[in-house]
Amino acid sequence: MGTKITSGAYQSTFVWDHGKNERTFQHGVDCLPTLQVNVGNSYYKAFCTRLSKFYNDHIKFGFRAETRDLSVRFKDLPAPVRPKKRKFSNIDVDIYKGMELSYKDGEGNCAPVVYEGPTNRGNMHEVKQADGTTITVDESQLLKLHQPDLTNVPTKPLDYQKEILNGYLPVEDAISLARPRTLSPLQQLLMDWHHRLYHLQFRRIFMLADKGFLPKELLKCKDNVPKCVACEFGTAHRRPWRFKGKQSGSIRKEKQVKPGDGQSIDQIVSAQPGLIPQMSGFLTSERYYGATTIVDHVTDYVYVHLMRNLTLEETIKAKRAWEKILHDAGHTAKHYQADNGRFADKGFQDDCDAHDQTISYCGVGAHHQNGIVENKNKVLTQGARTMLLHGIRMWPELVTEMFWPFALKAMAERMNRLHVHLDGSTPESRFYGICGESIPVGSYHTLFCPVYVLDARAQNEGAMGPPKWEPRERIGVYLGHSPFHAGSVALVLNPTTGLVSPQFHVVFDDNFSTVPYMKEGRVPKNWPDLYHNSRELATEEKYDLATSWFRTQGE
Repeated sequence: MGTKITSGAYQSTFVWDHGKNERTFQHGVDCLPTLQVNVGNSYYKAFCTRLSKFYNDHIKFGFRAETRDLSVRFKDLPAPVRPKKRKFSNIDVDIYKGMELSYKDGEGNCAPVVYEGPTNRGNMHEVKQADGTTITVDESQLLKLHQPDLTNVPTKPLDYQKEILNGYLPVEDAISLARPRTLSPLQQLLMDWHHRLYHLQFRRIFMLADKGFLPKELLKCKDNVPKCVACEFGTAHRRPWRFKGKQSGSIRKEKQVKPGDGQSIDQIVSAQPGLIPQMSGFLTSERYYGATTIVDHVTDYVYVHLMRNLTLEETIKAKRAWEKILHDAGHTAKHYQADNGRFADKGFQDDCDAHDQTISYCGVGAHHQNGIVENKNKVLTQGARTMLLHGIRMWPELVTEMFWPFALKAMAERMNRLHVHLDGSTPESRFYGICGESIPVGSYHTLFCPVYVLDARAQNEGAMGPPKWEPRERIGVYLGHSPFHAGSVALVLNPTTGLVSPQFHVVFDDNFSTVPYMKEGRVPKNWPDLYHNSRELATEEKYDLATSWFRTQGE
């Protein structure tokens, strides 16, 4: 045999490729011969560390969405106006409030800033720095963003090569060091929205901006879109080495005109156990091991039902949970398109017959015949993996792969509420038959970001100022929106107790800016500004989140 495993009491030997390769590994605490291969995200971390020398994609606190002027955030940009005093001598364009400039501090440092306006002192002007503070500078210290400056030496990549390591630095690395890429303030704003909207594709962000849901100024980045490292890794997949010809027929039928007339159903299996949220009590040892996904053919609405196991009983529960959602929206399930697998069991067919529903199956090995839900599964898993990678990169002490159920749910929410079509509708608005006039983008926050729960002193108007920062007692992990409430009700994981619940007043740190201060045990410098700009009110109503995700029609 070319591949075999020889197991002993405490270790096993794995042989493959006709005996050419061999690996001996120790058994775990369960005494089972388990060999972990390509587990974790160490390669992703190593890549981010190496990339950080040449590409800085971190978002500075002063350039976040909350720090922009709320009165003009979602309106058309104002026409550029000249400064009241005079035109800048070293800038050949008109200057206006909110314009991105470069600031030279006179000590060889150059940093991006945002222009705030002139002062009453001659050539002095106010600009906002990356940390959110406003300073007064002379106009001679301001330049256009990326404007060449003769004071920058050396001027050629080869000059860097001569100065570093006595010429042993490769030319490619010298070029990268000579011209490191740092995101402009507007690009950081775009990246901030990208993270908050669950890593929504940039083309969809531009569509939201074009329709007025996001700041119009984001459209300026269309020709200079930044790279998201988590998206590059999270959406990576094997390229098909061959392509099939055009298939005859269509999964969507012409007679399917209303939601529920036709839907595709499939299942996702996860080798990584997923955390089951609990509101109270002792923590359960049970975990999620998969999900059933259902896609409506008419509206493209996606439903994800998390499952402890993939038995027939749990599958029928997922089916009935979907049919309850259809019923609440005024629709009825009539036809299912499925693979053979679990859906070909007699119990599933009997349940369809009992509800006067029809079901059709794919051919053996012909998964393309269920391509609608297969493609959605791909998008769901890649999006969930992207959000997990970003959270683990920014906060590795608390965010783990066990949070994949929340990422999967968040991805389904993104697909239903944020994927805007050309007519301005979303899958959710079409599913419920409502006009998609507004999308509450302001209620979205970066998944798995730190959340700080405020004490009673900050819960009433006119109370004391920002409360004392108590990270060990009042910190949590943001796990997405509540399925029970509308609006911006947040689900927060308490890392001390392991329980998940909504809170009273919370402060979101969407950019993980306070994580370095946690490690050092210091109060963040931006805490007062973070408190005033990123505070939201949630509900104190208690509920069992796990029960809601398993709710069926009969309960």
